[in-house]
Amino acid sequence: KALGGGFGPGLCFIGAVSSAGKSSVMLQVADNMAKAGNDVIYFTLEMNPKKVLARSISRISFELSNGNSDLALTAGSIINGKKHAGFSAEQKKLLEDSFVEYERIQENLFYQYKLGKIDADYIKTVTEEHMKVLNKKPIVIVDYLQILQPMDSKGTDKQVVDDSVFALKELADNNDLIVIAISSFNRA
Repeated sequence: KALGGGFGPGLCFIGAVSSAGKSSVMLQVADNMAKAGNDVIYFTLEMNPKKVLARSISRISFELSNGNSDLALTAGSIINGKKHAGFSAEQKKLLEDSFVEYERIQENLFYQYKLGKIDADYIKTVTEEHMKVLNKKPIVIVDYLQILQPMDSKGTDKQVVDDSVFALKELADNNDLIVIAISSFNRA
């Protein structure tokens, strides 16, 4: 409701304290944007793509089960193939249906994962290459800001974040893109 018509071009931040569900919410946003036909590049700096996929499949299974948490599948049970043997026939069908539903959106989702090795220049390069090759403006999501690698290793933590913010803002403004960065707040 706060966004009204949704996200517009520019740099936007989604922030909260650790473990508040920022990534889960933004994965759902990314899935919905991709489902609507938008290309989405999701830079995940700490969660491997298998876990990202499992979270989306888990959420879809919950939606397809009409909110039945006894039937819906957890991300952990989706990743652990040994647990599949214990699924009921209904849960196996739900898992299959969830993957079919996910296939409808995944063609527009592009995950970038390099544990701790992504900086703002890399994001810019990947995004510009995407635009050049596919001739489409993607929505860019960075999960999350504080663990972007510094572009200049000599700066303080604040300078590193400031440089990353400036580079992401420049990417958004120069290309008329939606760029969303997830940011973790200090609990204090």
